[in-house]
Amino acid sequence: MYKAKRKSKTAGKPRTYNGKTVVDATSDIPFHVTDQDVSKGKANDACECAGALAIKRDHPGQVREVYLHRNIIMVELATKVIRYRTPGALRDQLLRYDSGNKFSTGTYRLAKVPASVIRNRGRQHSPPDRTHGAKDSPHARKKGIKAHDVGRPSFHFNLTNSEFGRSA
Repeated sequence: MYKAKRKSKTAGKPRTYNGKTVVDATSDIPFHVTDQDVSKGKANDACECAGALAIKRDHPGQVREVYLHRNIIMVELATKVIRYRTPGALRDQLLRYDSGNKFSTGTYRLAKVPASVIRNRGRQHSPPDRTHGAKDSPHARKKGIKAHDVGRPSFHFNLTNSEFGRSA
């Protein structure tokens, strides 16, 4: 019998980050990384890397702090925190930068969170009524059947079962 999981204490409450409500971004925002950002930036620091400094510089007065991570980017404003998805090009630069290489200058973007991610957030990954473990399930593994007994038998090529080995 499946035992229901207890709800967490934060279930149903809005997500928060540093005490502020987190909202998902609805549009992409471009920003430009300059040589000055690269020289001032610190590797392995989510708030002081070249990309975070560029976002703060491009949006003065609005952005209080930027947390640049591999998968998400959190942009802290005065009243809320906006969550963005890290695009592949920016993720590659972050990995290179943190491993000791130079951050490439250029224009990057903060990507909006896809609708599919928002729609599926909070859903359980596998249904609780899975029948694979039940003994009477049609999907349960049968006793006595081995992996090599299932499927087509293998064919081993040698001269005894070959037409090419016989002389005419």
